[in-house]
Amino acid sequence: MSDSPLAGPQKELDELIAQFEEEVRRRPTPDEIAAAEAAGETIEPPAPAETQEPAAAVAPAPPASESPPPSVAAAAAIAAVEDLHAWWAGGERIELELSGGARRRIFTRVLGDGPWMTLVHGFPTSSWDWAPVAPQLAGHNRLLAFDLLGFGDSDKPSGHDWSAYEQADIIEATWRHFDVEETRVVAHDVGLTVALELLARQEEGKLATRVIDFTLLNGGVYSGFHRPRRIQELLQKPVLGFLLARVLSEERFSKALAEVFAEAHQPTPGEMHQQWESVVRRGGSKNYHRLIKYIPERRANKDRWETAVEKTSAPIRFIWGMADPVSGAHMAEVIQERRPGADIVKLEDVGHYPQLESPQRVAAAIIEGPRPAAAHSEEKDGQH
Repeated sequence: MSDSPLAGPQKELDELIAQFEEEVRRRPTPDEIAAAEAAGETIEPPAPAETQEPAAAVAPAPPASESPPPSVAAAAAIAAVEDLHAWWAGGERIELELSGGARRRIFTRVLGDGPWMTLVHGFPTSSWDWAPVAPQLAGHNRLLAFDLLGFGDSDKPSGHDWSAYEQADIIEATWRHFDVEETRVVAHDVGLTVALELLARQEEGKLATRVIDFTLLNGGVYSGFHRPRRIQELLQKPVLGFLLARVLSEERFSKALAEVFAEAHQPTPGEMHQQWESVVRRGGSKNYHRLIKYIPERRANKDRWETAVEKTSAPIRFIWGMADPVSGAHMAEVIQERRPGADIVKLEDVGHYPQLESPQRVAAAIIEGPRPAAAHSEEKDGQH
């Protein structure tokens, strides 16, 4: 991707950064903010003048006439996709007890019949990401989709840091709840990181549920080659990230998210609005800076998770949007180097969200599944 198309959004982001830095200088001190956060947020810095609406406020979706007319094939696919509220209405919030006695309410959705398939979404969205591919997948599998802790309609505990280990515990608890003895796992973005923890546990013989195979969509398989967006870097900063989470508007969120979609597969304003709704649900936008902590956690656990990918004989298929600026073609190259013979379905014209940008191709690749582990082993041996 060339840099020129991003010049406008980057300029706006730079201006936004300057506003945030000004907020740091003239609003509550770092000590006051830290104390407020520890106490459960009692300080609410006001948004800049042009975004005085509350962070959780949502505007009505624009009429369809404002969106560019999709192709006939895309229109047929969109027509079959449930909107966000229908997706939530079709599921339930179940209470899970984790080790140590913690209880969490997690939104889950079960669709279809057949062998189990577990779908794990990415940052910063929700299980609704799977809605475009769910009708096709549900014709072959019994789907278990859910919102990770801190996302969508699941619990969003204030002051609680994100952890792949805890999210993996939640998946195991969800499997126990539904008596899942074996399943396929399909994961995207931060969900991919959680899937790698599940893979590591299975390699250690510590996973009660058997994972038959893994299908992984764009994400930071190798932390050193992940290219976070500027806003993701800012969210990791102790003070600035805290403020950014509280002044982030729907417009700014939409612009940042649109940058990781391929130019040919941009979401409509109505779709982007629903993604924003999933973020602000249950006050979730205030936790934004805590959810981003998966990035440093990837670095801290790189040996465990990257080794699991390279050493396992479990079947893995990678379905990869090559036009993704965060973890696209450059990440696919590293996967091929570190896992010789890797089964990679390359989608050249797709960005960071393959299941949203090209749902028909992605669903077909998921249904087909990874090549048998033996095929990977033979190809791997042949390259040494």
